Amino acid sequence: MTRSTSKQYGESVCCAGVTAQGIWKRLYPIRFRHLQGDQSFSRWDRVIFKYRHPTRDKRAERRHVFEGTISVDGVFRERESYRAAAQQESYFDQKLAELEPSSYAFRFSFEDEYGKHSYQDGDWETHAMFLRERHRTSEQATLRWMSEVFNEQYPRKGMAFAIGNMAKRPQTWQLPGVIRLDESPQSELAL
Repeated sequence: MTRSTSKQYGESVCCAGVTAQGIWKRLYPIRFRHLQGDQSFSRWDRVIFKYRHPTRDKRAERRHVFEGTISVDGVFRERESYRAAAQQESYFDQKLAELEPSSYAFRFSFEDEYGKHSYQDGDWETHAMFLRERHRTSEQATLRWMSEVFNEQYPRKGMAFAIGNMAKRPQTWQLPGVIRLDESPQSELAL
C-alpha cells in the first residue's frame, strides 16, 4: 500500500491486489484506517468489492474502488499483518490519530538482466515497521534489524517487489510494495 493525500479523497492508500487469475490490479482510493468490521482487511485477505474504471487514469490495471462495498471473503495464506494505514478526515468520519512521518527514506537497490535499479520504498508497512520497532528499542537497533530483515531474511526466504508508475508520470517507476513470499515446494500430480 502506498499512502497519499489528495484534495478529493484526503489521506488514502493505493493497494496492490492480485485477481484469482494472477493479474495485478491497482485499487484506489481506500481510506484504510476508516474501514471497520467486515470491510477491514489485512495483507493476505481475499476481498470482494464493486468498482469502476477511472475516468482520467487510463492504465489498464487501475480500479476505482467503492469503499462501502468492500468485504473480506477469506484468507489466501497465514501471514503477519501490519495495522498501520492512512487516514482521511471528513465531517462524517471519526477523527483518527495523526500518523508520525518516518525520518528515513528507505531504498532498495538491485541488479537484474536489465541493469541496476534503485527504488525508494513507498510501502507504508515499511515505515510503520520502522516506527513501531524504534518505539520498542532504539533508532540504531531498528535500522540494524531492518537491514537484516530486508537484506538477509527476505531474500533467503523469497521476496518480490510490486513496481508501478503514476498516471501523470508513466515513465517514472515506483516501489509501492515489498512482499515476502515464502518459497514452498510445489506438489506433483500424477496425470
